[in-house]
Amino acid sequence: MVGQCTLRDAFTAASTGAADTDDVQINIPASIGKITLTDGPLAYNGGTGNFSLTVAGGGNTVDQTTSGARVITSTTSATLTVSGLTLTGGNVNPGVGGAIETDGNLAITNSTVTDNAATGNLADTLRVGPSRNNALVLTNTTVSSNTATATGTNDEGGIVDSG
Repeated sequence: MVGQCTLRDAFTAASTGAADTDDVQINIPASIGKITLTDGPLAYNGGTGNFSLTVAGGGNTVDQTTSGARVITSTTSATLTVSGLTLTGGNVNPGVGGAIETDGNLAITNSTVTDNAATGNLADTLRVGPSRNNALVLTNTTVSSNTATATGTNDEGGIVDSG
């Protein structure tokens, strides 16, 4: 999909048609400032071909205000790349990936992940996996002021990379 739409609509389009033939990039104009999520996480499924998604944030902030929802969920085994974006407000209880949960690789560049929370038997701010082949790459990225409150004995922490 080319043109202007909401960020949620861009994620939906990428999952339901735009990713039919190639990797997808969503470009957020720098002039937006703050994007408030009120209907759950931004979700991407890789389209029909399990394609990668790049979100070029333009220096904006995505603030999750929905109770019990992370900021981004990606169920593809491909790569999710986030750049130039602040992710905040994600909260899952119980759950994993207060800010991001992905089944594939995760690359975050020139971004900030802050004030996200996860509580439960598995609790973490960033969750990458489940394959041992998955990779997490953080470049010029700040991960701070997030909380992971474990209630069990399984994985818990700020960042969990199953790969």
